[in-house]
Amino acid sequence: MFYGSIIKNNKWFNNNEFGLYTPNEELIIKAALDGEKSEILITPKVNTKEVLDGYLRRITYHEINNQEDLVNWIGR
Repeated sequence: MFYGSIIKNNKWFNNNEFGLYTPNEELIIKAALDGEKSEILITPKVNTKEVLDGYLRRITYHEINNQEDLVNWIGR
């Protein structure tokens, strides 16, 4: 999967927050145990913000009901 490198990197950031991250922690997606919302941090170091935004778009959940939905999602 194209997002395999992101989901294999996961850790506890502190006693309350767990999440996924890219190499160099340029893109971090984390959630707290005591909340219902997630947090996304984008910190360009090696990649540009646009590249990191692309990674985020690719791993964002989308409901795909047919081939047209799939093509539209991939083409974004």
